[in-house]
Amino acid sequence: SKFLITTKGSFYISQYVNPTDNNAAAYFTKALALLNNILNNPNYKLDKNTKKNISTAAGLISTSIGYFLNDGNHLNTKKGLTFYSNISTAVNDIYSYVSDPNFGDNILQALDYIYQGSYIIDNVVRNEADNPIYYSVSNYTSAINSVNSEIGKAILEYNKSNYVNSLNHWTNAWKFAENIMGANLKKGSEDNSIVNIPKEYSLGQNYPNPFNPSTVIKYQIPKKGLVTLRIYDILGRLVSTLVDGEQNPGYYNITWNASKYSSGIYFYRIQSGTFSSTKKLILLK
Repeated sequence: SKFLITTKGSFYISQYVNPTDNNAAAYFTKALALLNNILNNPNYKLDKNTKKNISTAAGLISTSIGYFLNDGNHLNTKKGLTFYSNISTAVNDIYSYVSDPNFGDNILQALDYIYQGSYIIDNVVRNEADNPIYYSVSNYTSAINSVNSEIGKAILEYNKSNYVNSLNHWTNAWKFAENIMGANLKKGSEDNSIVNIPKEYSLGQNYPNPFNPSTVIKYQIPKKGLVTLRIYDILGRLVSTLVDGEQNPGYYNITWNASKYSSGIYFYRIQSGTFSSTKKLILLK
């Protein structure tokens, strides 16, 4: 596989990362430790909402670690989609904090550990699905190509800092590979419900706020459609268009760099289909 080079006890994550003896579960455990360190560090003055988001993410990751089999690289098949749903929700809760001046580097490292763990899980099951001993579908060639495509998309989305979308593709790759080997994974079943596609529109509060000079705005859309996200000044004049085009269902984040604008109150407004929402942000230089 062009996505994975393996030797006994080691994985090569990419051409930019050295081989490691860590299994997938170890990476998620490292991510959890970083989040717990943020929560327990008295030097970080976390507001109520930030503490809640990070605590919720830590809880989801902790629960999900229990879904690994003993080797630390395979998931309990009946819990796999729940695993990825939990991890996607956790990532959605924390990714906007990468810009925090105090603990943003820890968040970014936690996201990288989640990425590396997901990479190992999916490539292990992908290589097994590629073995004639295991696969049980007649359309094997197109099925394994779909797995490879989803892995490639996951990598590309991560490199673009689209962390939740990357998890969506890791989820699909794992599911497609398991299906090749005969697993019956159906959306909506009791143990395998998947919720990493939003059920409703939402526009989040930017973070940080107040900010200087950059801030992150996150939003979610439940169905494909035209999306616009624009910034206005306090007089209602258009300042910047951040998004203007068709997007697929998913979770998104966009960074606004306001270095060329003066301090003051601004508003950001999203529109998609019949949905619209406006929130206030404060640029403080």
